[in-house]
Amino acid sequence: MLVSTEWIELDEYLRLLDDFPSEYSTMYHRALWLRSISAGFKVEIKGMKSYSEKGGLLAITPFMSIKKNL
Repeated sequence: MLVSTEWIELDEYLRLLDDFPSEYSTMYHRALWLRSISAGFKVEIKGMKSYSEKGGLLAITPFMSIKKNL
């Protein structure tokens, strides 16, 4: 089975999360937590979506990144 992965915006991540059964996610995956972390630590939050060659969604994962002046 071929698996593809791509970056997605936070809004799409949250929309896709609604389709997953709640036992596969915690409060740390949800909008309130992610938006609080984003605002509090000034990080950018995006998602990553993995899907099969037939288009079936396999996984979604939130990622945080921060830009620092080095």
